[in-house]
Amino acid sequence: ATDKKVTIWSWPEIKFQSFAARFTASISALAFSPCGLFLAVAAAESTVKIVPVGDMSSANCLRNHAGPVRALAWSPDSKLLATVADDGAVQVWDVEAKSVVTSMDLLPATNSSSHGSKEEQAASPATLGRGGIAFSPDGTLLAVSGESSLRLYHTATWTLAKTLDRAHKDSLVSFVRFSPNGLYLLSASYSPAGNSTSVAVWDVNLGEAIDVRAIEKGKAVIGAQG
Repeated sequence: ATDKKVTIWSWPEIKFQSFAARFTASISALAFSPCGLFLAVAAAESTVKIVPVGDMSSANCLRNHAGPVRALAWSPDSKLLATVADDGAVQVWDVEAKSVVTSMDLLPATNSSSHGSKEEQAASPATLGRGGIAFSPDGTLLAVSGESSLRLYHTATWTLAKTLDRAHKDSLVSFVRFSPNGLYLLSASYSPAGNSTSVAVWDVNLGEAIDVRAIEKGKAVIGAQG
């Protein structure tokens, strides 16, 4: 939220329960762990907070990025958390140990931390191509968006498995999600010029796009479920 706080509400009563986290910048990403015991929250600053659902007054902070964190993803077993930031690094954390398992410099660093307010930085086109990161349902692959492509990494060795490209031309891949069976990957891109925004479905085993659809000009994909 732009008020720099994460608020927990009851459902379906829609009653305020508590504040889960506070930051000095707008919230950029958040996700409950698959086990349901933790909430990971990132903001347009270099810290990620891990909040225990059972005690939201205590939170662990993960600090290792040199720029605002833009996206995060839990592994299926809730043991690992992958983060992407403006420093160009993709980092994978052992959440319990609060330590970095691996750090990969995969993207060009941006200078968003030195231009404009933190709210403006969070929405700048330079940051939109680093919002796609996801673990496969079986936890064996990590998908990371590039500026116009996707890379899949083996989580056993953190080596490159394959690169998926040629579907999003001249646009920034801003969203990635595996299908529940792990056989397919959905990606969406955003063009700062607004002329090449698209959605693609990939066959993970083949490493090829099996369907690509253009998105109506002026619209963008911000999430998907299923």
